Parts: sequence; C-alpha cells; structure tokens
Amino acid sequence: GRGVGVQRMRIEYEMALPVGLTDDRRERRLETVICPLVVNLVLREGSRRLEIEVTLDNRARDHQRQELFPRDLAHVDVAHSAMQFDVMTRAIAPEPIKPGDHWVEDPPVTFPQHGWMDMSDESGRGLCVISQGVYEFAVKSTRRREIALTLLRAVGYLGAPREATTIAGRAGPAFRTPEAQLLRALTYRLALRPHSGAWHQDEVWRDAAEFVTARRAITVEPHPGERPPQAAWLRVEGRNAVLSAVKRAEDEDALLVRLYNPTGGATTATITPPGPVGAAHLCDLRERTLAPMPVRDEGAVQVSLPPKKIVTVKLALG
Repeated sequence: GRGVGVQRMRIEYEMALPVGLTDDRRERRLETVICPLVVNLVLREGSRRLEIEVTLDNRARDHQRQELFPRDLAHVDVAHSAMQFDVMTRAIAPEPIKPGDHWVEDPPVTFPQHGWMDMSDESGRGLCVISQGVYEFAVKSTRRREIALTLLRAVGYLGAPREATTIAGRAGPAFRTPEAQLLRALTYRLALRPHSGAWHQDEVWRDAAEFVTARRAITVEPHPGERPPQAAWLRVEGRNAVLSAVKRAEDEDALLVRLYNPTGGATTATITPPGPVGAAHLCDLRERTLAPMPVRDEGAVQVSLPPKKIVTVKLALG
C-alpha cells in the first residue's frame, strides 16, 4: 500500500539574552546567558498544516518571548480569534485613550485566543495560526503585520510596581513569584494553516480542532469481528456547526450533544447517534428540557443553529 510521507526540518539557535533586570528593576543587565532554541518543522502528506514544535531552554529572567509570523497584509486592520463558544473580531491597533478620559492607560494591544487566531483579506490570502496551550496573541502595526504569539512571560513579581512599564500607576501587590521566571525547558506545539477565504468560509476551526485534539491509535491482536473497517460512533455534519461537548445527562439516561455557531449567519447541523433514538429534545445549558425535536427515520436529528448561538440536544437512546 501507499505510505504516508513526512518532511521534517530542524533549526537550532543559541540566543544570548540579558540574565535579568538590575537590582532596582529599571533596566536589563549587561551580562548575557545563552538560551538554546530548537524549532522542528513537520509537513505531512495530505495535510493542510505546517506543524511547528518549539523548545526553549529558558535560562534568563525577566523577559518575554514571542513567536512572529509575518503576514504582509498592511491594509488589514482586524484579526479573528477563537473564544468560548465564539470567534471574536478585534481591531489590531485600538484607538488610544484621549487625554482627560476616565481610563489612565491605553487599551491593550494583546488579545486572548483559545486554540487559534486568523488574519485574511478579500483577495484570498488567509493564515490561521493554531496553538496548543498558548492563549495570547498580538498583531504588530507594521508594514508586514507580524502575528505574534506570546510563548513566555518570565516575571519575578505579581504586579509591576518597580519595573519599567507603560502603566501609569502601580499594577498589583508585588508578591514575589520566583517560579514564574520559568527557568526550565519549555516545549510548544504550533501550526500554520494557509487558506484562500475568510476563516468561516474555509472552516479553519476544523484544522485547529484536529491539531490540538490528536488522534490516538491503539494496537490490538488480530481477531474476528463484525464491525466494518471504517465506522463512526457519533457523526455531526453541517457547515460551521462546532461540536463543543458530548456527555451523559446528569439526571437521566440520555446523551447530550452541545453545538454552537460562531459565525454571523444561520446554519444547520445533522446529528447521527450511534444507535436508535427513542426521543430527542432541545435543552438549555442546565439540561432543562425546552422543546421536543423530530427524529428522522434513520435516527438522525436535524437542528438549526442561529448566529452566535449555543444549542444543546438531548437524545434518549434505545
């Protein structure tokens, strides 16, 4: 049979970084320390993603490490990022606070993301940056519009009353946090997914879900059986119908399937359970029954997903 091809590239750096801040915590020391950095690039046959594994042996204190991905989309002023049950669109460079306004600090230029963020334009140039366990991103307001993922913030205090900072007043109680200097080897899993349309047109969230939730293979001894070579326990179909949870109901013998639609347009999902369905009901997040739902002859249930909505379906199997 045809094998699966994998191409790999390994890049090794030795970064000389300041060992930390001076005693008054106002500037960096002149002494440096070598922090080895290894980047492994993996491209798998048939995959639409470039996988990136970054290992940093952090030996420096009081610094921030970002991974930059140039996009060259100088005319794009917004970025999209996955959040809880939603995808947020944010301005890359928020307007600064005007003198005399209530807030004394400029709005942040870093934003949260849960698993992926995306930038694209109308000419068909899009890039989704997928990450596992990395929750902060920014887009530099430069000609190249570099996407920046925050991999590391090595800090010695909770709050910044004494460090050089842009904050107008003190920020936090200044508790010592020596473990937050993260003086150890750290490994990050990232991926790049180029695409030709907007994030919802190309459903980049599917690639992100596949990457951060890796498949697990289990080897067993050859044995006879009646199951086909390919099978699915539960099948959910529908454009931009994101599967959030599959669980047993808390108070009854039923299966709960929770979906959400992060886009601005309505969509429809079809749920095909593993066995016959006795009844189907629409529920809320507290698993309270709202309304009955029709069940097709083949046992599938079709559910409408309005824009930006969470829908929970309860299935009584049997």
